[in-house]
Amino acid sequence: MNAPEFPSNDLSIPAEFHACFSRQRTAFLKAPDPSHAERLSDLKALSRLLKGNQAAIVKAIDTDYGGRSEFETLFGEKSPRWMGFATRKSALRGGCGRAGAASIRSFIPARAIA
Repeated sequence: MNAPEFPSNDLSIPAEFHACFSRQRTAFLKAPDPSHAERLSDLKALSRLLKGNQAAIVKAIDTDYGGRSEFETLFGEKSPRWMGFATRKSALRGGCGRAGAASIRSFIPARAIA
């Protein structure tokens, strides 16, 4: 209706993105339900990856936003992620059902805090 027309149906997604997605999909289809140990291992690996590349991530976000302080990036991006890892690890102990997300008290609207 009011949506703009795209110049073409091909959104010019780079071939490397298609290849990466294909590899991810193939890996998922081989093992769609990883074990508890595999999930914990994946969370630990992701945590190590983020910690090991923290400086590069902060610099990339600073460049992308055209000037964003390290503190703002670490507080706004890192803190919730680390809390999320802790929540996911504890949620995995009880099975892989639906789990709530961790949140820092300062991110909760005042009217929601009793």
